[in-house]
Amino acid sequence: MDSCFSDYYFIYNWFSKVLCRKKYGRYTIATIYKTNGARGGVQYYFYYFYKGKKYKGDTISSYVHLGDEGNRLFIQFLEANPNRCIIVSNTFLVLDNIKVAPEDGWEELPVYVYER
Repeated sequence: MDSCFSDYYFIYNWFSKVLCRKKYGRYTIATIYKTNGARGGVQYYFYYFYKGKKYKGDTISSYVHLGDEGNRLFIQFLEANPNRCIIVSNTFLVLDNIKVAPEDGWEELPVYVYER
């Protein structure tokens, strides 16, 4: 494949995903339930709820400590495919005054998040 074409395809694909998340993404709270050492960092396992159903995800962070078991993170997921999620930012805390997320999540982050 022509490298120029592949570069454009990569950029188009990336923008498509960003626009899709912006238009169809929802936010909720994920809770870390397990951590493991992994090549290049720490693997974090988390769960979250959407419309009463529990979903699980994981990520590896090599440069920022996301916290210990029980820590809460903001994630964004797609309504059409709630299994697809990303951590909104690995430098944001969920404030203690936010106890639970709405059953169908938020359209926007619920508050100005405090950066650690």
